[in-house]
Amino acid sequence: MATLGVICGGNSDPQTAAEIPQVESDLAPLLNNGGNCEASKKPDSDSRCNLPSGTSRRLCCCVEQVLGVVNNDPHIHTLRGAHYTLLQSGNFLAWSFSKAPVDWRLLAAYSGAESRFTTQSLLLLEKQSGLTLQMTAEDCGWQMKTENGWREVQPQLLSHGAANLEVQEARKHTQDPLMLESVLVLQMQQPGVGSVNVARLLTHCGPKKHLNFKVKMYATKDLDYVGGELGGAPRSPHNQHHLSFLSAKLNSMVMQKDTEFQVLGTWASLGGSEVAEEFLKSKQQLGTVLVSTETCTEAAEQEAETICAKHLPQDDHHAEVFVDCIYDVCHGGGEADALSAAAFISA
Repeated sequence: MATLGVICGGNSDPQTAAEIPQVESDLAPLLNNGGNCEASKKPDSDSRCNLPSGTSRRLCCCVEQVLGVVNNDPHIHTLRGAHYTLLQSGNFLAWSFSKAPVDWRLLAAYSGAESRFTTQSLLLLEKQSGLTLQMTAEDCGWQMKTENGWREVQPQLLSHGAANLEVQEARKHTQDPLMLESVLVLQMQQPGVGSVNVARLLTHCGPKKHLNFKVKMYATKDLDYVGGELGGAPRSPHNQHHLSFLSAKLNSMVMQKDTEFQVLGTWASLGGSEVAEEFLKSKQQLGTVLVSTETCTEAAEQEAETICAKHLPQDDHHAEVFVDCIYDVCHGGGEADALSAAAFISA
């Protein structure tokens, strides 16, 4: 599978689309390799995955998504498999990609306790060209910095030096009418190759509420150039600096402060607008609130679990999202958080 340019993961869903890389081989050794690839044994199954030719079968590769997510409180799912909750107000380096000739940075502004530490603004910077885009939860629209001030961004291709930015969606209504979806594809120019996709940034934003965002990498090898919160790997048991929230339903939930990723300075000094800075002043507060079992009783957790089960799957692939949902609903998010989580994971 590696020769096909695909890394297979045992926790990934088998894909059968015609464009997915496939290989014909003897069935037994590949099916005994830990479940990385699957093939159908039924003669009436999808012909794209089943070739009735003796012991040879066409196998559909289980393509592992390289995806980093920040949603709600915020709960952070890194590109390298770490999962934790951040209860800290301030501006943070959420993601970075530094590989010549581009240097992308994504900053996130998290609110204070009154707004449940949710993401209130994003700032996308390409340091080499000066390309600067910003979104706030006040209106949920991307804006680009120009010589004449800030202007709204519509679906278009923006080219600045070696960096390209394809705006595929802007403020598109999702199934939940209160959530607006935007999609940006970050690219770089490579000599002799042309424009190459680096990452896809998807946001779901509720006006005057908060926003969630995902970063998907197009090439696993590019993880070597990724930094920030979404580039973090799971910490070893001997090197963990976090709090654990214990409860009947949630068991243990890792909480971190991410002080190494906090960015000092005002939002405007970091590249954002003064209007956004004023907006964030009303949302951000210093310090953290330590969560205890007293803030969410066992009965409240059971009710939250029932609400989340109405809207979210509970399989292994979405287990962390389901636990996050229980936490959010139980700590003031309500059913709206379950609805937004459902729309977000399917985006």
